[in-house]
Amino acid sequence: MSKKDGPSGPARRAIVRWAWRLFRREWRQQLLLLTLMTVTVAAAVAGASMAVNASSFSQDEFGDASSTAHLDATAPDASSTLAGARARFGTVEVVGHRAITLPGSVKPLDLRTQGLAGSN
Repeated sequence: MSKKDGPSGPARRAIVRWAWRLFRREWRQQLLLLTLMTVTVAAAVAGASMAVNASSFSQDEFGDASSTAHLDATAPDASSTLAGARARFGTVEVVGHRAITLPGSVKPLDLRTQGLAGSN
């Protein structure tokens, strides 16, 4: 007695025949459902990717600034360099940065000092 002809063999064959009859009778509905599900998933993926790519990444680091300059505040000519930048660019906002190491953290914390209303 083989494993296929055991007690579950005739029942399995009956279920397979029944499933094949249902598939032959209702293949149009199944194709329509598969098509609708494919279109729905494609629209969801396209919408999600457009939403992710539509957000502007230009204001992440510098806000509305078109350029940035890094100056060393401890340099003796820092104030004259800042005055030169104001003469060249007009409105200049000074933002101080300092990296602070935190115990147990891998990345240092970026401490920023900045005027609330900005500076000219």
